[in-house]
Amino acid sequence: MTRKIFFLFLLFILLDISLMTKLHQATCQTGSIESTSQIQLTSDEKDWLTGHKSIRLGVDPSWPPFEFFDATRVYSGIASDYVRRLNEQLNIEMAPVSDLSWPEVMDKARAQEIDVLPCVARSPERSKFLFFTKPYLSFPMVILTREDAPFINGVQDFEDGKVAVVKGYVTQELLERDYPNRKFYLAKDIDKALRDVSKGKVDAFVGNLASITYTTQRMGLTNLRVATTTPYKYELAFAVRRDWPELVSILNKSLGSIPDSEKTEIHNRWINVRFERQANWTLILQIVGVIVLVSGLILIIILRWNRALSKEVAERKKTEEALIESRAAARALLDATQESLLLLDNKGIVLAVNETAANRFQKTPEQIKGTSLFDLLPSEVKKDRKARFDKVLRSGTPTDFEDTRNGRIFHSIYFPIQAKTGKVTGVAIFAIDITERKRAEEKLHENIAELERFSKLAVGREDRMIELKEEINEMLRGLGQPEKYKIVA
Repeated sequence: MTRKIFFLFLLFILLDISLMTKLHQATCQTGSIESTSQIQLTSDEKDWLTGHKSIRLGVDPSWPPFEFFDATRVYSGIASDYVRRLNEQLNIEMAPVSDLSWPEVMDKARAQEIDVLPCVARSPERSKFLFFTKPYLSFPMVILTREDAPFINGVQDFEDGKVAVVKGYVTQELLERDYPNRKFYLAKDIDKALRDVSKGKVDAFVGNLASITYTTQRMGLTNLRVATTTPYKYELAFAVRRDWPELVSILNKSLGSIPDSEKTEIHNRWINVRFERQANWTLILQIVGVIVLVSGLILIIILRWNRALSKEVAERKKTEEALIESRAAARALLDATQESLLLLDNKGIVLAVNETAANRFQKTPEQIKGTSLFDLLPSEVKKDRKARFDKVLRSGTPTDFEDTRNGRIFHSIYFPIQAKTGKVTGVAIFAIDITERKRAEEKLHENIAELERFSKLAVGREDRMIELKEEINEMLRGLGQPEKYKIVA
């Protein structure tokens, strides 16, 4: 009787797995059909796709979480999920060209030996040989330093060669454009740049917040912090060789048809959860098959199954611990900065806040989350902040300003958070206390003014003394006596 119940249980498992698999396949097929039907391609665009089924992708081999090759040389990251989605939707094969560094990818794109770059920021130089789709990702650029580094205001506060950027990234182009007289440390990838900052070989690294957070956690670098923001941000899009303008329109239509819920799922898969492991269904099916075929070894197989289950539970526990640790590391990195950091939705509700911002409101992060920022502000500044917030939502462009509260001076930046459709869905706020810097600047100006006044008095006194000496000498000459003073011009 027990054996019959056991075999019925195994049969239930097999049926359940089969039904789940078929349901998943049907769901995927239905979703694909529905998404494809939303795309309205012209006859010319359809003809173009028919003649261009195979497309060469140029990818950054080491730029997580956006794109990279994992340990098994599989193309991974946020961009890889979008590529797979577009391949399925458009019935084409966009495949990465392997064994290329990022500078080599850009060289081949110039020579049209690469057709598409799936995750790249627009710049004036790149626009000379590439067309760009609408951005589907947007992240701010920040300056990362060691925890023990002094307060800094921007790139200009560092010596030549002490600020690292990844060679060939748009960060290098922007900084060299805006600081033409400075030299920057060019790292081959973000791993090298962060390791050199951690070891003190360079003082800072300029890059996007998502990559910095991801890589810092993965490498276990605990002595780094976000020192300040920059006026730049990464607007990531697909880039297409300039003799293929038809593909830009096709990709824009395809990207625009992806539901927001699916985009959120893709982003969360690579940004929020990075250590997922899947259950080993192949092993489970093998065990079930062995049990069904070799009934005489039921007791042994049950023991093995229990052992495998215990191992899976242990692995899941490790995964959960790793996830908790990674989130704690991300929270520690945000809380280490001297800036107040807040993320608001389009209604002004606080979605995330760091310790610095919470302390300035004399609350904990848990007390602030889910409340309206404007309910926390004093009445004299609430109207102004709401107006700035609404302006960023309407215009989609950042704004920054300085203000004084309770005798302290703050520099604030409002960054728009945009969906892939271009709609602004929220605002990120960065605010830093610059009171001490302002006071130091005022003291410096006072000292310079006092020095100039003293210098003018000294010069006037010296001129008068020369004038008196000349008059005395002239009087002595008139009396026929020798001059008393020697005048040096």
